[in-house]
Amino acid sequence: MPASWETPTEPNCSVFIGTPNTGLVTYAWAVQLESLKKIPNTTIFGWKGAPFDVARNNLVREARKVKAQYLFFLDSDVHPPADAISNLMACRMPIISGLVLAKRGKGYPAIWRRNGLSYAPITQFPQSAVIPVDAIPMGCCLIDMRVFDVIPEPWFKWEIDLPEEKDTGKLSEDFYFCRKAQANGLSIGCYTGVRCEHETMMAVDPTGESKRQIL
Repeated sequence: MPASWETPTEPNCSVFIGTPNTGLVTYAWAVQLESLKKIPNTTIFGWKGAPFDVARNNLVREARKVKAQYLFFLDSDVHPPADAISNLMACRMPIISGLVLAKRGKGYPAIWRRNGLSYAPITQFPQSAVIPVDAIPMGCCLIDMRVFDVIPEPWFKWEIDLPEEKDTGKLSEDFYFCRKAQANGLSIGCYTGVRCEHETMMAVDPTGESKRQIL
């Protein structure tokens, strides 16, 4: 392992864009994926019809097959800005997310700090800054592939099924990954300058306001 995550992987860096999906995506999302600025060595790979933890673990394996240096998880209901990948790469962190808004209500920021077994959303943060967090969603997340040499398999595991289980230590696959990453000494960040739109029945724009009907 390098002594620092700031060790650059360029100039011949490669990015694997992994998209777990049901096989049905909106036209708006497809246009956003096409407009995403990609470096020359970019692979796009979708994993269809599997539970999120299974899909994410399989996408890590596919990224390893092509010897990618970065894995960019992009969920099929998240619209990142066009320069998301380059801006997240510039943060030089092992695990870094853009700012994705949750689908509930006005759309609170989907970044969390841990308090025992529970997690609380972070609602106050600087603009266009990298902030340390304890948990992030995988919807717009760049991960240095060296991370998966540090964390033992399974990297992702879905444990939570019922709302009442949220405070019992059982986790969704993204929280499971984040907790396992921290247990292995890895830092997690969110770059608040990469603000994403999140599709729901109404699209939620980067300010948290509903914009238009999706379904």
